[in-house]
Parts: sequence; C-alpha cells; structure tokens
Amino acid sequence: MNIQKIIALIILLSGIILLIYGFVEGNQASLITGIVLIVITILDYNKLKNRKK
Repeated sequence: MNIQKIIALIILLSGIILLIYGFVEGNQASLITGIVLIVITILDYNKLKNRKK
C-alpha cells in the first residue's frame, strides 16, 4: 500500500466523520465540507487510477 492511498483513505475518513457530525449536529458547514472532501478524494483517486494504466 503506497502513501498516496493511505492519505486518500485518511481524507475520505475525515470527510465521512464530518458528514456524520454535520448531519447529527445540524451543522451545515460540516455537512458541506464533508461532502466536498469525499467528492475531491473520489475524483483524485479515479485520476490516479487512470494515470497508472
């Protein structure tokens, strides 16, 4: 497992935590930040996968 995958996983986990926290607390800023982090991580991971082919 390379370092980029580990970093992507950490960012994805923090995005999910923010998403859950924002949903439970009703905090819209955390909700939006969580969604943005998850989307950016998924897009970045797909770009990384395509580059290796």
